[in-house]
Amino acid sequence: MLALDQLNVRLKEILKGCEYRCLDHIKRGIEKEALRITADGRVSQGPHPQGLGAPLTHPFITTDYAEALLEFVTPTFEDTKQLLLFMQRVHQYVYRHIDSQLLWPCSMPCMIESADEIRIAAYGTSNLGRLKHIYRKGLEHRYGKKMQCIAGVHYNCSFPERFWCCYQESIHQTGDLQAFINDGYFKIIRNFERWAWMLILLFGASPVVCTSFFNGGDLPAGLDALDPCTLYRPYATSLRMGDFGYKSRVQQGMNISYNNLDEYVSDLIKAMTTGVPEYEQMGVKRDGEYIQLNTNYLQVENEYYGLIRPKRAVVEGERSTQALNKRGVEYLEIRCLDVNPLSPIGVDRDQLLFIDTFLLYCVLEDSPTIGRDEMRIIRANHKAAVCEGRNTSTRLFDVTRGQWTTIKDWGHELFDRMKIVACYLDEGDTNGDYTRAVKTQRARLENPDLTPSGGILGQLKNCKIPFYHHAMGLAREYKQSFNKTELPVQDRLFLEQAAQDSIRDQDHLERSDTVSLNAYIERYLRT
Repeated sequence: MLALDQLNVRLKEILKGCEYRCLDHIKRGIEKEALRITADGRVSQGPHPQGLGAPLTHPFITTDYAEALLEFVTPTFEDTKQLLLFMQRVHQYVYRHIDSQLLWPCSMPCMIESADEIRIAAYGTSNLGRLKHIYRKGLEHRYGKKMQCIAGVHYNCSFPERFWCCYQESIHQTGDLQAFINDGYFKIIRNFERWAWMLILLFGASPVVCTSFFNGGDLPAGLDALDPCTLYRPYATSLRMGDFGYKSRVQQGMNISYNNLDEYVSDLIKAMTTGVPEYEQMGVKRDGEYIQLNTNYLQVENEYYGLIRPKRAVVEGERSTQALNKRGVEYLEIRCLDVNPLSPIGVDRDQLLFIDTFLLYCVLEDSPTIGRDEMRIIRANHKAAVCEGRNTSTRLFDVTRGQWTTIKDWGHELFDRMKIVACYLDEGDTNGDYTRAVKTQRARLENPDLTPSGGILGQLKNCKIPFYHHAMGLAREYKQSFNKTELPVQDRLFLEQAAQDSIRDQDHLERSDTVSLNAYIERYLRT
């Protein structure tokens, strides 16, 4: 790691050529999932509400795996307050179109006793819509329906081009700017992987799970009973990120390189073209109907369950690997965030400001390439943070220095550096929002009971209620709050128009198909 004075110098060198407050122009977006549930807490069996438009083509309100698993998608914003306000407005609009239903406010579902209750999302009769449905059928056969109903928050972030120009100039490089940006984002990704245990500790919000989640199977080892309906680990942070959360045994055997863009894309393509005996036994079709798109490690790129992904917006008919190959990395997608049940919209501003600071620190620090041995250690560190993160004497292995250290000691060392970065982000701003966000999270490292996972577990113990009843109370509270808050007319009209446009666009897709589904899928997988 850089010494503190070296970090200061590096920041000054990079930013001295930038316009004033260049980093105010960080672009951000959020994708947040939430299950629609009935008033008595069961997963909704109803179709996607028509008033929300067509999930295949709606830019802001779609579905993920299940018909009941809503996904809220924001445009990009430079202002975090405007970003969160948009997310709030979309929530207000959705609540006005789901009648007596509620939105489950947590990552781990607990009202699903049987997988038969889960309807796979439908996207109409177009080839694209049917392909998306078949992909989800593949997820069912590969991982089970319940795992695919675990909800999360994805945070998309990109630094302004001017920042990358100044960075390149500060180290006296004169090569292609996009190649430099690609390398910079992969530098972030590698350090993100090394230190993601901190985000799991600070933002993990799933220390408990309902026993109903495991109905029909053996209870996993390592979980204790908090009450007859609730299982937990005493120091857990994010069971969603653990072995029985959003994980894939088959994918554990994959090795996707984060050392550069070429290796990353090559490894993803290899995973999408290399067969898995277990999946080959299933076959692609059963009784003449598709049950998965192919029998390879990955059906498509999005099936890779990484904590962070390099991304580039695609054009029509383009795969994400093609977009990355042609135009390079545009932004990063952070995928390790639980839905924050303490926020009505599942995420709060301090989280975003802290992550911005964290990402900027990741690109400033030295970032050696990651080999297979280090990746195994990194994953072990992540698992320790998932299972024992709030016990800050838990030991992690720091590969760069070749030594064991406690979460608390390593965490404070990282916070010392992020404090410097936050000060630069706050320069000229009397509010000091970034510095405050870092200070808030540091207090949670010092006292893990202040983390979302610690707060949830504390409330369950103090109130002596099962997780299910606690979460239902929050769901009802949030619905009442959103329904009492007036949705501005211009926002209502904007979202109504988006819903109408999405229905029209889906209808156009369904009327414009010119090839068979088989030909469409074959061409899609060949590109």
